[in-house]
Amino acid sequence: MRIENGERLDILWFARDTEGYLVLANSRGGSVPEFALASAENTIRFAEQFCSLDAVAVRRDLPLDVDKMTSVYGLTCYVTGGAPGEGYRVAGRPAKRRTRFQDLPEHLRQLIPDSRLPFRAAETGSFRVCGSQFFDIEPETRQL
Repeated sequence: MRIENGERLDILWFARDTEGYLVLANSRGGSVPEFALASAENTIRFAEQFCSLDAVAVRRDLPLDVDKMTSVYGLTCYVTGGAPGEGYRVAGRPAKRRTRFQDLPEHLRQLIPDSRLPFRAAETGSFRVCGSQFFDIEPETRQL
């Protein structure tokens, strides 16, 4: 989580699941995995180059466009409710095309090489993160 002027900021971070598909998560001020914080500058560059996002730190009044991320960019999206330690829940999945990490240009893959999730995004409905650990990984139980 990043704090600026006493205000929690959303952190958008990218990762690949165990099948190699690209995932986007929005912390909404909640917990962020270590790999996303360790390479924040690269994550910003990845976001700008991959989907022309203006910045990785997005204030709460600029919501993530889940429809665009799933339909245009083929990303599974997760969000939190914003409280520290609160888990991520799936917000949207691509209906057809999913983006594979290996299909990205080499210069993009080099920006987020260690960003791996220990689960399949196609089946996971929620998870929690603390540092480098992912836990409470639960299957999707609702229809999107």
